[in-house]
Amino acid sequence: MQRYLVGLIDRLDLVFILWLLPLFAYVYWASQEFMLGARLFPSYVALLGMALIGIELLRRVVKRGITVADEGPATADLVLDEEQRSLAGYGRGLLMFAWLAGFYLLIYLIGMLWATAVFVPLFLLVQFRASWWISGLLALGLMGLIYGLHITLRLRWPQGLWLN
Repeated sequence: MQRYLVGLIDRLDLVFILWLLPLFAYVYWASQEFMLGARLFPSYVALLGMALIGIELLRRVVKRGITVADEGPATADLVLDEEQRSLAGYGRGLLMFAWLAGFYLLIYLIGMLWATAVFVPLFLLVQFRASWWISGLLALGLMGLIYGLHITLRLRWPQGLWLN
C-alpha cells in the first residue's frame, strides 16, 4: 500500500503542473482589464509562470528520450530519500502545510501584524523548541519590518476580520 501511495505521489507533480497552467492563463487574461499599474505584476507573474511550466514540460519530454547509463548520486536540491518518502515523511510535510494554513487563517482573522506576533513565536516554540527569548526577538523584528514597510512604502497589509 505504501509503495503504491509513493508511486502515486511521484506522479502528482505533473498533475499539479498541468493544473497551474490554466490558472496562470486565467490570471493573465483577467489582469488585462486592470489599469496599467495594477496589471503589471499579475501579468508578469502569469507570463513567467506559463513560461516556467512550458520549460518544465519540455524538459520532461526531452528527459524521457534520454537513456542514462549511470544514475550516480542524486545532485538535485529536492531529492527525497527513503525516510522522507515514507508516510511519516509525508506526515511531516503535511504538518508544515498545516502550520502555514494556520498562519493564513490568523492573517485573515486578525491581520498581518498581529498574526505575525502570534504565529512566529508559537511556531518556533512548538515546532523547533526555540527559546522564548529568540522567539520573541524574531517576532518583534518581523513586526517592526512589517510596520516599517507599511510606513515607508505605504504598503497595505491585510487587516483581518476581527482586529481593524
